Amino acid sequence: MSGVPWVLTIFDTPREAAVTAEPIEPRPLPTYQRRSVDEILADPRVKTVENIHDLAVDGIFDSDEDLDEFLRFYRDQRHADAL
Repeated sequence: MSGVPWVLTIFDTPREAAVTAEPIEPRPLPTYQRRSVDEILADPRVKTVENIHDLAVDGIFDSDEDLDEFLRFYRDQRHADAL
């Protein structure tokens, strides 16, 4: 493949660069099987949540409003799937 000219701006100074790329084969997406709760719990890799606070991670949501928006979206999606 021949190079394609691009104009890059580095530290506010435009520079030209030749960029080449080779086509690649897309990787297939993984497939997942639905499993029952009993099958999931029988998996030795599954850990039981003993304290809800163990799931808390700082910095995921910027504010309580962001968390509330996510929870509304998640709840609405679950209700839409149930219909």
